Amino acid sequence: MENNLFSEHQIEFMYSDPMFFRFVNDYFSSFSIQSSNFGMGMKNTDEMSETDMHIYIRIILANLAELRQMISEIEKSLSYTYKDSVQTFDGEIHGHLQVQKYLQLKTQIKYPKEYPCQIKKRTSVTPENIFLMYIVDYVIRLLDFFAKVLRNYIGNTYSTEKTLIDEHRRAFHAFSRKNYFRECALSLENIRKQYGDEFPANLLNLIKIRAAKGKIRNYQSYEKIFDWYWKYKQGTIEFDLLKTLRILRYSDDFCNRLFELWCLYSIKETFIKEFGMTLISERNIMDVGNQSVFTLKATNDGIVEIFYQKGAKLYWDEEAEPVWKYIDSEGKKKRLVGIPDISVKYSASTNSLVMIDLKNRIRTAGSNSEEIYKMIGYFSNFDNMFKRMYSESIKKQAILIYRNDYDTFSECLVSDNNNLLNTYSVCPTTKEKLNLLQFKAICQCILDTQGIDGTTSEVLGNYKKEKANISTTAKEDDEDNVIYTLSERNHKVISNLFSFGELAEELPKQMELLRQNYFPHIWNNMSEKTKEILDTDTMSNASLNQGVLNKILENTLVEPKFKEYENILEKADYLINQSIDQGTIDNDLNKIQKKLENELK
Repeated sequence: MENNLFSEHQIEFMYSDPMFFRFVNDYFSSFSIQSSNFGMGMKNTDEMSETDMHIYIRIILANLAELRQMISEIEKSLSYTYKDSVQTFDGEIHGHLQVQKYLQLKTQIKYPKEYPCQIKKRTSVTPENIFLMYIVDYVIRLLDFFAKVLRNYIGNTYSTEKTLIDEHRRAFHAFSRKNYFRECALSLENIRKQYGDEFPANLLNLIKIRAAKGKIRNYQSYEKIFDWYWKYKQGTIEFDLLKTLRILRYSDDFCNRLFELWCLYSIKETFIKEFGMTLISERNIMDVGNQSVFTLKATNDGIVEIFYQKGAKLYWDEEAEPVWKYIDSEGKKKRLVGIPDISVKYSASTNSLVMIDLKNRIRTAGSNSEEIYKMIGYFSNFDNMFKRMYSESIKKQAILIYRNDYDTFSECLVSDNNNLLNTYSVCPTTKEKLNLLQFKAICQCILDTQGIDGTTSEVLGNYKKEKANISTTAKEDDEDNVIYTLSERNHKVISNLFSFGELAEELPKQMELLRQNYFPHIWNNMSEKTKEILDTDTMSNASLNQGVLNKILENTLVEPKFKEYENILEKADYLINQSIDQGTIDNDLNKIQKKLENELK
């Protein structure tokens, strides 16, 4: 497979989104969830690919430097306690004299005299230090396991990983040999004899109690180490970006997989941020089984499920076999299967499916025949399932997503039986043209083909996004200003609705869209006080309610001059708001309507 490495800036851009970084971590670090004792339980590696294991090792190694630094810092202010100890002193008494023992020794003739005394002795053997030693020992075992995994590779293969493993092993072994940790290691050995490899819950509770009573020096430093360990165990460790980049950047296999995961995540985010969808559930990508990674609710209440590398039950099952099959020498048949990288399933009154394949290859328009023929093969091979499970009224659709760091392209292919194949290029960058706008076009294409009005979803998505942005800075009692500001910002979107298609055909459809999806949301989000003022009976039959707003829209757009449409809407808002403020809306409404009509002619 052709590989295209990402630049450091591109990886940094992708990982700058903390939610994506966590999403990637769920993929590469979820193995720690599958066993309560990873260091001892990773002997069976049959469940994971070799590539995934090596990537996982890189990620953990890249983050052990942070743990080493935290342990070094804690050594400067190690917690301690005092325990009672009986010692014999020559010639003088220290602490409390143990009378009974002294009387037993008195019969012995010794010089100088010996005095058995009970004293308070400072010790580093505390629950928190024992747990710290437990973590150090855990990491040593983990590094031993990593070394075993890479033992069979010679030469320069994985030399970076081997070097880091040796370096970290020396450092953590050095920690364990220091006097104050050595005492804790002896206590840990006794604990393991009694409780096994899992650290006992009673000692963890004791650490919490000591912390609450203020008996642990520098507890914040201890807490950072403990948090690191628990996040690691739960598969949610937060990595230091710069340290991680250095070891992850060079991997060819990693870059291809990273491109797939970034596209998967970006499609989900675009559905939410740009098309008003609501995230219902998100599952660990390594433990989804037959379920989707993301499940979303569309603006029309339909359900959108996004699958990653799943074929069975989507493209074939026992009742709808793939069209093509292998035949062996004995005449036995075996399915010819293929699994698209991403599948987007839409479920409502009709069911539809879009298959998406991802290629981390730099491509330009018109040079993609190899991959296109592969997707055409999918159409043919999965035809039985498409006929049985998905609506015949919705075109079968596939999308190919390539990488292009410099320019964008999109192409559409259609077959005689109306199958659709769309190709797009994307790039991990801050440039909207290469990234955001392309994913928006991809998601728009998915929605339109699946029977969801992508334009309607975009209007509602913009509404939700802009309202959230404005509301974060608005005062609690300034709700109406939020709504008016929102309407002004959405004028551009509304104006653009009229720029497509034949005007005579498009105008009635777009006016209906505005009535159903734009003004109702503005009205519904006004305060009750504002609604009452606008809809009061004292304002005559021309009360400014939702119906009147729709009527104004309908009557003032008979013969629109679309170049001035945005200005007209702004003027309408201003005139209506001014009349409301002055209390003259009852007399002014007809004047406003005529003024707008004249300007539109």
